[in-house]
Amino acid sequence: GDEKNDNWIFSLAVLLSSTLVYNSLGTIDNNALEKLQYPSAGQQLAINKSEKAKREASERENRAMEEQLEVQERLRADHQRTYEENVNQLMERMKRDSRNAIADYDRVLQARLREQNDLLQQGFDDRAHQMQREIDALKGAKAEEEQKTPSFMNTALDTVGTAATLFLPGIIPKVGGMAVKWLPKWF
Repeated sequence: GDEKNDNWIFSLAVLLSSTLVYNSLGTIDNNALEKLQYPSAGQQLAINKSEKAKREASERENRAMEEQLEVQERLRADHQRTYEENVNQLMERMKRDSRNAIADYDRVLQARLREQNDLLQQGFDDRAHQMQREIDALKGAKAEEEQKTPSFMNTALDTVGTAATLFLPGIIPKVGGMAVKWLPKWF
């Protein structure tokens, strides 16, 4: 298959046959032997052109592979950035919702306290005691919400960390995902 090897094989075959012929005559022509061993100028030019074409094709292929790797790295970085933005937005939304829930508890609690105070001043003790129970229940619900917030954050961080380790390519996102997953356990 290879032109260079074919030339060498042909040259060796000619050399062998000519050696046998010359040996039978008892004489070997060194000039003829050198011509058979080395490719001619035309053959060398063809060999050089072929090698140059192979090198150029290899270089083009390497450049194409490098460009493809760069595109893949940009896509991975874009996915990572989008993922991190989405996680940050989710965390902010959860914090905002928790703050809003606590503020709602405070508003209702203040309204109930005012209503209880008004009832006490008007002499409705039974209704005031019922209001006290409702106020205590609201305080308990508020405290539970405040305690649930870190727990909810821990659960969210654990979920985000697990998703990062499972779905993001590369070692750095996986290590980061594992760190986010273990972060709630430290605090």
